[in-house]
Amino acid sequence: MKFINKMITILVDYNETISNLINSKLYYKADSIEDSILFNLECNNVDSYIINCNNQDITHWIEKIRYLNSYIPIALINSDKTNKKEFKNLYILKKAEDYMNFFTKIPDDQRDANRLNWPLKVNFNFDSESSSTSIGLVLSLSITGCYMKISGCENPSEGDICYMDFSFNEYLFYAEGRIVRCDKDGSGFVSGVGLEFVNVSPQTIKILNNIINEKILSEIMSEIGKGI
Repeated sequence: MKFINKMITILVDYNETISNLINSKLYYKADSIEDSILFNLECNNVDSYIINCNNQDITHWIEKIRYLNSYIPIALINSDKTNKKEFKNLYILKKAEDYMNFFTKIPDDQRDANRLNWPLKVNFNFDSESSSTSIGLVLSLSITGCYMKISGCENPSEGDICYMDFSFNEYLFYAEGRIVRCDKDGSGFVSGVGLEFVNVSPQTIKILNNIINEKILSEIMSEIGKGI
C-alpha cells in the first residue's frame, strides 16, 4: 500500500476544491464513510478525517470512526444536522483558511493504531512465577496497549509488569504490559491500570490486529447491512 509509514488524512465525499486546499497533505479519497472506515482498517496511519456531511446527520458514523481511534481529529463540512456537541476533537470547516488551521490541531504524537473500546475478560497476575491469576476487564485495546479494570488483587504500581491472557473467537493471546497509569477508587485501591505492551513479537501484533479489526469490522458491516 502506497500510504505505508506515512500519516494521511481521509477525505469523505470530497471535491476538487478541498483536495486543492490541502495539496501539501497526503490524503485518501473515500467515496463514502463506509469506504473510509474499511480503508482505515487496512491502514493504521490515518491521523485525521475531513467529511462532507451534505447536510445529513452523520452522528452515528462518527461514533463508528471513534471505534477505530477515540482521539482522532475529525473536521466536518456542511454539518448543520450533525450533533457536534457530543464529541471532542471535532471541528467545523467553513472558510479556506479553516482547512490549514485544522492540521495544526493534529498532535505530533497522534496515535497511529486502531483502538477498540470493549469489555473483554482477561486473566492476569503481576508475578510471572505465580500460577494463580485474577480476572480483569479490558475496556480499551490497541496494538500498543490496553486499559484494564481490576479489583480484589494486591495494589500494583506504575512500572510493574502485568502478565495476561485472553481469548477472542479463535484467537488466544498472551501479553506482558508495563503499567503506565494507575487509577484508584474512593478507598485508595487501584481499580484500573493503563498498560503499554512490552516484548511484543510481530506475530503477537498480527494477532492483535486481527482481533481488533475482526471485532470492528463485524460491527461496522452490521451497520452497513442495516443501510444506515
